Amino acid sequence: MTIRQSDKGGDRISPKAIEIFKAMQELSGCVCAVMTSRCPVCDECWRLHNELHDELQLKPYQWPAIVNPDEGESVYPPESGGAAWHPQAKALWRELERRAAHHSIDRCCRA
Repeated sequence: MTIRQSDKGGDRISPKAIEIFKAMQELSGCVCAVMTSRCPVCDECWRLHNELHDELQLKPYQWPAIVNPDEGESVYPPESGGAAWHPQAKALWRELERRAAHHSIDRCCRA
């Protein structure tokens, strides 16, 4: 994946973005299937997703910020901005996942 540069000229994936991604990955226990509304775990996941979107300085049409690469094709019409963003959101997930693994190793080595 080509990491887009922020308007400030730096790498868009900050240590904070990596921490937000890791926090999202640690969430478990979704019970939406037995509720009539979104469960607290999913509420927290979407709160973190919004925070990640902001941290990555993405545009409003670059939503969702990340998409699990194991998910299928985009649900957006093929000619839409959402469909165009979908492969990039999957690539961003992979890059965050890769950096999160290295970030953990770096932290362990500093101790």
